[in-house]
Amino acid sequence: MIDKENNFVNFLRNTITDEKKIAEQIYSDLYNCYLSYEKVYGEQDNIFKIFFIQILKLLTNIAYKKYELNKNINIPEIYKKKITSWPYVSYKEVHQNKISSKDHNVKQYAERTGKKKYLLNLLQKVTSRNKKKNLYITYDAFNKFNVQLKLLLNENTQIINTSKLYQISNKEKQVADIIDNISFISNKSENLKNLKDLKTLIRNHILAYFITSNYDFHQKFENSLIITGSHMEIQNRLTSNYAKRFNAKIINITHGESFGVLDEPSWGFLGDSAFSDVIVGYGEGFRSVESESKYLKLNGKQYFSRSADLEKIFSKNKIIKKGNTFQKICYFPTSLRGHLHRFGPYQDTADSIYIKWQETLIDFFNCKLTVKKHPKEKYEYLYPDRKCMEDEGKFYQIKDNYDVYIFDYYSTIFVEACATDKPVIFFDLGIRNFSKLGLKKIKERVIYFDILKEGMPSISEVNYRLDNENKSYSLINTFSITPNSFDEAKLIRTISKNIL
Repeated sequence: MIDKENNFVNFLRNTITDEKKIAEQIYSDLYNCYLSYEKVYGEQDNIFKIFFIQILKLLTNIAYKKYELNKNINIPEIYKKKITSWPYVSYKEVHQNKISSKDHNVKQYAERTGKKKYLLNLLQKVTSRNKKKNLYITYDAFNKFNVQLKLLLNENTQIINTSKLYQISNKEKQVADIIDNISFISNKSENLKNLKDLKTLIRNHILAYFITSNYDFHQKFENSLIITGSHMEIQNRLTSNYAKRFNAKIINITHGESFGVLDEPSWGFLGDSAFSDVIVGYGEGFRSVESESKYLKLNGKQYFSRSADLEKIFSKNKIIKKGNTFQKICYFPTSLRGHLHRFGPYQDTADSIYIKWQETLIDFFNCKLTVKKHPKEKYEYLYPDRKCMEDEGKFYQIKDNYDVYIFDYYSTIFVEACATDKPVIFFDLGIRNFSKLGLKKIKERVIYFDILKEGMPSISEVNYRLDNENKSYSLINTFSITPNSFDEAKLIRTISKNIL
């Protein structure tokens, strides 16, 4: 059993290490190309900057598929699945080095219609005034509906429809230069260089946002404040860029219940906060990691913090409990990525490898644990029948049903679990990229095992550490909680007064 586990861990180590190198190289080349491009075109209406994350996602998605195919670790059930729209390229097309015709209709990126959007629009009509608006918010700016409610009750606030389009005058020249850079990047990568029509695909994808007669973004944003959700979303990037034409100030509201633990491009200066003037994060820890981080740079932005929404589970006065493997254990895997959702760096590993890891972990605990199904799992059908119990409840509903939590991926639920007084085991697979202080604080809270460097522990070691190690809430206190913080609506009003 031990030899079998170690053999798989060696294979896991090699796979994750290879994938990280592939994606890191693509990001590095893409970033260096962007720096040269920025010298020519500047920051305003910079199409490369607007589409940087989408290009990164597409290139790494394709490269990962090629790697899986070369190593024969792709899942056969999704090999032939066609992809007609974003992210366009299927496993079969990567294998055959040929991309078929695609649908570049930008309507696929329009705002999702839902109850929250409906209520906000209704509220906006009810509270509408003739007074000039200077505070604008996107539908996805806040997780909590009551924050948008409070802001909309202020008569100078308005919701932005981020599905509107506009024109950039030199788009053809900009896109031609972007494609030249893509040629350089793809020719360097063994996993990209033989794929026909890749440049045409990217060109058509970008121009689909501008080759239209429906330019309906006519809003003026002088002396305005724009509050958006993540700039990983293309619509928030397009809206923020447009607002910058009028020297509007952009506030990026981060999500995830912590900020500064992960040092990754997704959270960095070309990712989640790419167009922002102000970042509203969690806790004060970010201020300590920013100077030494590779990706988490303010670059002239202002940082404000608030406390994560952990009031129902967190109390600094509670003592974190000890535990053992004979108690009720709940394991929280992250979601599979399927044929649509892989990208890098630092986001995931091949589904077949992750499924095998889960089977290894379940066997390690002799099937005496419960797997908490991911609430957003889109590829449940790829799993074989599990040899243990499963739970589909929400975390706040099931948290008291278990004595020990197990994680292998840093996520919002991981942060919430660390805010409880339950013991947490973290098997670090080396997928995510942590700031130094972030990893230090994780180790102070959880029973930590570095699987890639140290391999699988023995069950006796897990039991000994669960029963003997004293843990603290320093992770939560540093990266999630801000002493004496305002609620989000009040914080936004304070920021608005300071910068407008």
